[in-house]
Amino acid sequence: MKLKPRLAAVAEMVPSGMVVADIGTDHGHLPFYLVKNNISPCAIATDKSSACLEKTKSLLRLFNYCFQVELRLGDGLQALKKEDCPEVIVIAGMGARSIIQILGKETSILSRVKCLVLQPMGEEQLLRRWLIANNWYLEHEKLAYERKTYYQVIRSIPGKHAYVDPFWLEIGPRLIDKRDPLLVPYLEQQIFYYQSLLNKLDNKTSPKASKRFRYLKIKIEKIEEVLVVAGQDKKCARTYRSTGASLPVTKW
Repeated sequence: MKLKPRLAAVAEMVPSGMVVADIGTDHGHLPFYLVKNNISPCAIATDKSSACLEKTKSLLRLFNYCFQVELRLGDGLQALKKEDCPEVIVIAGMGARSIIQILGKETSILSRVKCLVLQPMGEEQLLRRWLIANNWYLEHEKLAYERKTYYQVIRSIPGKHAYVDPFWLEIGPRLIDKRDPLLVPYLEQQIFYYQSLLNKLDNKTSPKASKRFRYLKIKIEKIEEVLVVAGQDKKCARTYRSTGASLPVTKW
């Protein structure tokens, strides 16, 4: 089985040789891929939908992997049993607030976990702030591009963080540090998006619109600064604004 780019990026972030719990597994493609390709010796797939788990069970039976992937029906980490000892928790395809809610409910399970692999559907900065506040170190980050949309994958391990620029938490400090291959087009797309919002405020003079205009200007300038850090000249990003070229849509 070949995973689509978003799930493939999640799979790449799972450390080899560790037991994985995939929370909200949907059709079970990720845990099946991990055990089939010997990335994980075994996995636990959880979902609050019995229909999704039935589809996962059918997939596992078809390829005879039922003994390597255990299924759990339940909501979030509460679906795991006390005797389960997952080393990696994966939560992919949910909103950042939902992920935070799931992680915040079962701290006893998290205390035994070695790694979190998270793929939020927007509001990544909220998730990063929660992780740092709860002593999870942002070890690695990765961008994926699928169906004209950019997705961020975050891998965290237990540990404390030094100060991180709040703006970098919006983009992804490890995406910047490691010069992710998709970082430049992702930033260009963000500039294009914010510039389109800025253009709509050109003829508006209310105090609220003026404040919003200044905020967006600062936002664009900061992203351009990161583009320079990423080794990309500002002119490239400005080309998109001046030509009105069409760019993909980001999950915010």
